[in-house]
Amino acid sequence: MRSTFTLDLNRWADKVRGRMDAVVKKVCLDLDRSLVLSTRVDTGRARGGWGAGVNNVSLRQAIQDPSGAITLRENAGEINKAKAGDTIYLTNNVEYIVYLNDGTDKFSGDFMVEKSLRRFPQIIRESTNQAKREHP
Repeated sequence: MRSTFTLDLNRWADKVRGRMDAVVKKVCLDLDRSLVLSTRVDTGRARGGWGAGVNNVSLRQAIQDPSGAITLRENAGEINKAKAGDTIYLTNNVEYIVYLNDGTDKFSGDFMVEKSLRRFPQIIRESTNQAKREHP
């Protein structure tokens, strides 16, 4: 009887761990997508400046990526290494990213960070529901 109970608990813990890992990855992938795709495009360097790091800041060099596809793919490769409990850093090392986000006296900011973070509760809900479907 005791071994059956232990096995059931272990199965339950594995299922919960799988769901938690899936939620962490999905939330970060969605947040990254929001940041990258809401970054304004001139040459594509600002979009290509977003990087993802698991438990450390990304040292990824900015590239010209007007569509954001290369950046999203590379960041997904990093984010998919994450597990629940890890810290995922989404950063942009382009020197003018703060001006694009916050604006200057010459142009208004896009506030892509704030807009993405406002969607955070929705992203968590959607990610949790998807994890429940994928890890029943």
